Amino acid sequence: MAVDRAHRSAAGARRVHERHAYLPRHQAICQRPRGGQRRRGPPAALLAVAGGALTACGKGPLQGARTAALLDCHFEGLPGFSPVIDIDRFSAGGGQIRVNDFLRPPPFAQDDWALREFKLSRDCTGSACQLLVVPQHVDDNPSALLFDPASTDPRAASFQSWFVDNAVAALASSGDINRFDYPTLVPASFGAGEALLITEQNNYRNAVGSGPSAFRTAIQQKLTAVGSPLSPDQLLARAQSISCSGCHLVKSEGSGANSDVGLSSPIPDNTFLFTHTSEQTEGIPGEPGRTRFEISNLLAEEFIPFRQQVMNDFLFGSPVLGFERSGLWTSSQAPLSFATGWVTEGIRSLRVGTPNAWSQIKSAPFSTAGMTPVGNTLRLDFFTSAIQPNPSWVGTLVALISIPSKGIHNQFVGSAGLTPLPRNAFSPVTFTLAAPTVAALNTAPTDVSITLELSVNPGSGPYFLDNLRFTN
Repeated sequence: MAVDRAHRSAAGARRVHERHAYLPRHQAICQRPRGGQRRRGPPAALLAVAGGALTACGKGPLQGARTAALLDCHFEGLPGFSPVIDIDRFSAGGGQIRVNDFLRPPPFAQDDWALREFKLSRDCTGSACQLLVVPQHVDDNPSALLFDPASTDPRAASFQSWFVDNAVAALASSGDINRFDYPTLVPASFGAGEALLITEQNNYRNAVGSGPSAFRTAIQQKLTAVGSPLSPDQLLARAQSISCSGCHLVKSEGSGANSDVGLSSPIPDNTFLFTHTSEQTEGIPGEPGRTRFEISNLLAEEFIPFRQQVMNDFLFGSPVLGFERSGLWTSSQAPLSFATGWVTEGIRSLRVGTPNAWSQIKSAPFSTAGMTPVGNTLRLDFFTSAIQPNPSWVGTLVALISIPSKGIHNQFVGSAGLTPLPRNAFSPVTFTLAAPTVAALNTAPTDVSITLELSVNPGSGPYFLDNLRFTN
């Protein structure tokens, strides 16, 4: 899945105090069977095949069969898929190999840690090819030195301009720590050669400083322009939290703390201090005699439940109603794009720009098979922007439905006023379906489509749509 950054630490790292070590982590990016976008982790089809293989192991010697299935998936490949461990998974355009460096002489301090990144490459310039392990900048870990308003590094001015123009709005556009992200990969020219544990030299808030500066002012101006209530320090804490060191260690006190990210509560302290997994084991509740490896409270309570829900939405949700795939919603009036920050379901929402006062947004046809029994209401999660030229009237949203096979064409479902809705947040908007329409939907037609008509003030927004569904 696309959501990965804050959870890479879930594999391969030991608790700091256990031993000195040099721990490699292989992070593959698998190609989808039909080509297309690469994402960290195996594609859904591979997950389905692997899941089927594991499910088939439910009878007989379970542990041995699952072990064999996982080994085949990683080293031999499954039908239609090359193995996960393959040179192309760790080459340019693919994944990477990262190493955690705990090789420090005693006394071993908490901040004696560094992470470095490598990619694999074939060198065939001579008579024979050789495999090279090539050092890289650490993805999405900009050097803290570039945040310093007084930096003499020749890259600092261009980085700070890039950060304000690109990163601020993206980092501010989320109400969930699992969705903090940059809009694109941080340009490699701004990347750090290694990711260090939070220290004075690797802390973004400390680098910017608490005093006035042109960089701090530019961040605040951008936050104000996008209608965000965040402070520059909270925005910088979000950037720190998605760096390698910030994810490994939540710093809740002292200079450069990164736990206050502008949510209803701060990021909890990590019960493991620095890592998210352990080689120590614990008993499994309700299963006497069985044990499992320990994981941090952040994995157990924040990251894993989120990823489980994302995978469930991806596998079982409707790509049309969930706004998950490109080309399934179109508009002749409004620019449409995907967003991964302001989301209530799955991994994406639909971002609607509003250069015009009225916009019509149409869905592709879809089937209600698998959704029955369909309820009598149509509900949408609607994000109302804080940018409103006329706060006394925000606008209206109208819903229409078509089922041509049942003789239903652009049938009016309802209209909702947007002015009472809270700003800079999602709110459920509900429309009541006519009884004959509900009956038609429950026959599982394949040609259902929804049209949304948005009337707002030009220049307001953007607005976000997510999780359209039929409910009772």
